[in-house]
Amino acid sequence: MTSRSRRPQYWQVAGFVAVIMINSAFYQSKAIANTTNNLKNIRKISLAEALQLASQQNLNVRTAVLEKEISEEIVAEKKDDKLPNVDLHGSYALMSNMMEYPNGLNSEGTFIHTIREIYDLTANAKVPIYLGGQIKNTIHKAEQQAELAEIKAKKTEKDVHNEVINNYLHICKLLQMQTLLTENIKEEQDRLHEIQSLRKNSVVTSDQLIRAQFQLSQMQLLQVNNRRGVAMATHRLHTLLQLPEEDTLVIDTAQVMNSPLQVADYQTYLMAAMTKEEVQMAQKEEHISEIDLKNVRAGYMPQINGFGTFGYNYPNYMLFLFPPHPYLYSLGRAGIDLSWSVSNLYKNRKRVHTAHQQVNLKKLKTNTLKEQTRDLIFDKYTQLQEMNDRIPITQTAIAQAQENYRIVKKKYLNGLAISTEMIDADNALLQAKYDYVAARIEAINQYYQLLHAAGLAVQDSSSR
Repeated sequence: MTSRSRRPQYWQVAGFVAVIMINSAFYQSKAIANTTNNLKNIRKISLAEALQLASQQNLNVRTAVLEKEISEEIVAEKKDDKLPNVDLHGSYALMSNMMEYPNGLNSEGTFIHTIREIYDLTANAKVPIYLGGQIKNTIHKAEQQAELAEIKAKKTEKDVHNEVINNYLHICKLLQMQTLLTENIKEEQDRLHEIQSLRKNSVVTSDQLIRAQFQLSQMQLLQVNNRRGVAMATHRLHTLLQLPEEDTLVIDTAQVMNSPLQVADYQTYLMAAMTKEEVQMAQKEEHISEIDLKNVRAGYMPQINGFGTFGYNYPNYMLFLFPPHPYLYSLGRAGIDLSWSVSNLYKNRKRVHTAHQQVNLKKLKTNTLKEQTRDLIFDKYTQLQEMNDRIPITQTAIAQAQENYRIVKKKYLNGLAISTEMIDADNALLQAKYDYVAARIEAINQYYQLLHAAGLAVQDSSSR
């Protein structure tokens, strides 16, 4: 007896799901035909296609990719600091003759002719030999920042994917609700016509007629609000995917409702979460703070640079004679320059202490993030289990509501139930159907939320 009672319920639920899929597709095509006559492109898009478009066209993703490319250019720029600094200097001037006053300005001066033209061309070079490791640390920091920018780009893409998924599933739920409301409104209209006929014959009371009219108005109001929600959510999806305004999106609700959820065990998601982008970014920030500490400590060390200079000069002032010799001459020198800031021995202590505290702060933030991630994975995994447990309950509720609706309708047709009882049964069936749709889509959403919390890309789930 038990097996026979369950079998009809299963086929009732399966039939309901099939009807929902067909009606949802019919409603979308009908709505598009009525409202998009002036639009250029009607585009049916699956969730996978939406995610692919987001990776290619979303502004946040493109910005993150550009920031990553800039950080890679900065690494090459920092590596150039190891190269010699070379500069050329040239000058040309005209000198006045010289007036010499042996006994001050009040005495008679002696006029001395000078060489009027003076010019030079000099090349200088300076190459760092030892700066306490600052150049090496600066290059290493730039490399770490480039890797950090790459991780940020991946995180940005996954965050955008998560937003697209939330929006896409929200549209699916609204479209499914629109299908249910369309069916319900049609039935409410038929019932209202029947009650109006009965009212003319004084078979039903005015209260029952008003209740039926009010019920129809409520359903129509819900339909208006639902359509507005679909329009707003679709516009947001347009923005996320950077699609032209003239494109009309058709959401593949059947693919979403029929997509299997390949849920792994809890430890799989927890282990993946410990290496996700947020944790990697925190670890990179920690490493960068350690490099900053090394750079600050380098202030205690001396700096050694190699240098060289060579130039042509005219006239020759190097003999310290006046007037100078009227000859062009060349002169060069090369050597090592050493400098050491003694004041840094006592000025650098506070900077080192502050940098060390920054390292400790980054480590604490990394550990805190890991703890928060563990809690997040547990919450998302538990919520997914809860939604999966709700689905069979809502399926049973549909079967029960359908049976209740059948019984009440039979009584109503035989004059054993009033219209308000029929309306209540209808509302109960509508609520049961919506609860199933909402539970199914919410389970799918929670599954994707779990993937996002664990740092797994959506396509990673297909390989599990």
